[in-house]
Amino acid sequence: MAKNPSQLASLARKQNDKRLNKKVLRSNLCRAIIQEQHGTPSTAKVLRIHRNPPDLQEPLINRTNLQERIIDHGHVILVDALTGEFIASIYTIHNDDNTNKHLRDKFDWAVQILYHHGLARKKCDINKAQQALGDAKSGEMYPTGSRGGTDKGKSGGPYVLNERTRSNPQLIKQDVDRMKLMPSIDKFISNLFSYLVLSQFKANLKIAEEYGISWASPTFFNTLDQSSCGSNLVITQDEFANESHQDPDASGCAIGLFCLMEHDSGRVIHPEATSPSAPYRINGAYFHLDNYNTKIRLSHHPKVVVWNTKMHHHSSHSQTVNSSGKRVTPKQANLTNFGSSIQVSKTIVDRIRGMRKKKSGMSDESWNAFKIMPYVIRPRQVKSTKTFFHGSEEILSVSISIFQRDLLSDVPLKNIIQLQSMVIRRHHIESVVSISDLIHPSLAI
Repeated sequence: MAKNPSQLASLARKQNDKRLNKKVLRSNLCRAIIQEQHGTPSTAKVLRIHRNPPDLQEPLINRTNLQERIIDHGHVILVDALTGEFIASIYTIHNDDNTNKHLRDKFDWAVQILYHHGLARKKCDINKAQQALGDAKSGEMYPTGSRGGTDKGKSGGPYVLNERTRSNPQLIKQDVDRMKLMPSIDKFISNLFSYLVLSQFKANLKIAEEYGISWASPTFFNTLDQSSCGSNLVITQDEFANESHQDPDASGCAIGLFCLMEHDSGRVIHPEATSPSAPYRINGAYFHLDNYNTKIRLSHHPKVVVWNTKMHHHSSHSQTVNSSGKRVTPKQANLTNFGSSIQVSKTIVDRIRGMRKKKSGMSDESWNAFKIMPYVIRPRQVKSTKTFFHGSEEILSVSISIFQRDLLSDVPLKNIIQLQSMVIRRHHIESVVSISDLIHPSLAI
C-alpha cells in the first residue's frame, strides 16, 4: 500500500535525523580520539582533512583558481584524514566572547611588548623563504632570543640590538625593562601551547629541558629559565610574505600569535561587528597550509596558531588599502599585521651538542678552567652621547665566569658604560646582554 504524503514526509524526517545523529556520533568519536592522541580540548572542532593528491604537492601560491578551505573563527584542530598526524590548532580570540576577557587582555599585553622588543633588534635580511620571492619580497622580520653563531669560533648567542636602540640610553633602558617581562610572557604563551596541543607542548618542553634553552632569557647557554616554546622568536609586520617552505627546526611544531595592530603603538585592534567601516584595512593576509589546500585568515580577529613545521606553509602577499580601495603603506594607515613564531632552532641544538662533546673530553678541572676563560668585550660602534664614554674602540679582556656576569665591577667603569653590549667568549660562546647586566648597579641608567 502506497504511503500518503504525510507518511513520506515523516519518514524523510526520521531518515534525516538518523543521518545527523550518525554524523554527530562520528564527530564526537573523532574528537575523542584526537583529544586522546594529541591532548587537545574537547570543545575544539576537529577537521580531518585530506592531503593534496601527488600532482598537486608543489606549492599552490600561483594556483589562484583553486578554492581553499578558510579558517577564520572558533577553535579548529586540523589532522591528516588518513594518518591522524597533527597539522595545526587555530584558536581565534573573539571580542564578543566575555568569557575570554582575561585572555584578550593578556594577549594584548604580551603582543604589544613583543612588538617593541622585536623592533629594538636588527632586522633579519637572510630569511631564505622570504628571499625566495625575489623582487616580490615583502614585509619585515625581527628575531629575538638565541641564534647560531656565524663568525669563526663562536657557537651562538642572543640577537643584538639595532643601531638606533643601542645608541640611545633611554631606548636601552626600555629594552632592559622589557627583557625583565619576557619570562612572564613566555609562561603565558607556554600555557596557551599546553592547552591547545599538549602532546606537542611536551615534545618542545623535553628539548628545552635537555638543552637548557629559552628565547626569553638574556643568556645563550644553560639558562635556568628553560622555555617550553623554543630558543628564538621572530616577529613580522608590514605585509610580510614568504615562499612555501618547511622549517628546519629541532622541534616539530611552532606557536605564533597573530593580529591586527596600530603600527606606531603596537596596540592590538579587535574588529567590532557593529562598528562603522574602518578607514583602512588589510586584504589578502593568510597563513597557508600548502599540502592541504587550507588557509588561515590573519587580517581579522587575533589568533593563536600551533602548526606542524614539517608541512609546507607560507604567508601570502597582502595589501593595505584605504576605504576607496587605494593602496597605502602600513605606516600611512597606522595599521599592520603582526605575526610571530617561536620554535627550537636545530642550529642551536647542534652547537650545544658540540660543546657537550668537547666537555666530555675534558677533566672536571679543565672544564672549570674553560668556563672561566677570559671573555673579550668588544664595544659596538655607538653614537656618542654624554652618557657614553668618548673613547677609543679598544678591546678589553675580562675574566668572568660564563654563569656569573656580575663580576665586572673590577673593570674600568668608563669602558663598561660605553657598551651596548656584546660579550664574546674567546672560543665558543657569544652572549649579547643588556647594559644593565654590565654596568655597576650604582651607574645603571
